[in-house]
Amino acid sequence: MTTRTSAPGRLNDPQALRDFIYTPLDEAVRLLEERQAMSMFPDLDRDGVLDVPPIMRQKRAAILFRQVATPNHEMHLAMSLARQFDLNLIIWEYHADQFVSLNHCKRALGRMGFFSGIGRNGGRRMDYLNIVDFPRVDGQPLGEVCTLWGQPLVEFHHELLLEEFPEIAQGGLFDATSWLERHGGRARHYYKAFTMQLIRHAILLETFEMSGKELQFTQEIFIPAMKDIISAFRVKPLVARIEEVDVEGDEYWLNYPGRLRSKIRGMLPRRPHIRSIA
Repeated sequence: MTTRTSAPGRLNDPQALRDFIYTPLDEAVRLLEERQAMSMFPDLDRDGVLDVPPIMRQKRAAILFRQVATPNHEMHLAMSLARQFDLNLIIWEYHADQFVSLNHCKRALGRMGFFSGIGRNGGRRMDYLNIVDFPRVDGQPLGEVCTLWGQPLVEFHHELLLEEFPEIAQGGLFDATSWLERHGGRARHYYKAFTMQLIRHAILLETFEMSGKELQFTQEIFIPAMKDIISAFRVKPLVARIEEVDVEGDEYWLNYPGRLRSKIRGMLPRRPHIRSIA
């Protein structure tokens, strides 16, 4: 991968955007270690310049920023990368964000999909499990949404996550709601402060989709934040891509390994209806 620190002239050029945003993970780890070992950024040390949550003051930190942490395929990949590169994965969450069923990432928290192989015609075989009452929960803060059996949605996903990855219990979950609201509560306001964490405190593991509304977010919110930081500090925030380009934005990453179906059934007080789709 080619890396660049100058912003692309055309913000609708997907490859130029990728080259500008991402740093290969092995290089990002090396740069993080160098930056943490040296006093390279005296301006960041002044009180009030950088609001660093206590959980971020550790070596070799990596961030996955998702509203609710859950053991979907993306989480499995992030954990695999963290183990491979000996990174301390910190999952930033935003429990005050609203549940919006039109948002595919949030909807997947309430309508869980399980990959169960390839069908006879070459398509994916998927089982879906609705665990919330659509559309009653639309507009509720994620931290207030409950499952069909009355358990808080966040608690349910955390219970499942810690069954899969018990090591996360050692300080890997961070409900950043207070921090995010202190910085404006909306991505347009808080993303520069968030991105500043990536100068020397952590590497962001992320995939920025290059189409639709996700491209608009990249163009209008993330790229301006990166440009401001590069202009001020002459270094690039550390962002490593999770997914390869050919599977970028694939719904597969929001789904769950098929073997988790039986585990979830064992956790539930009653058995919800599961509909199978080939």
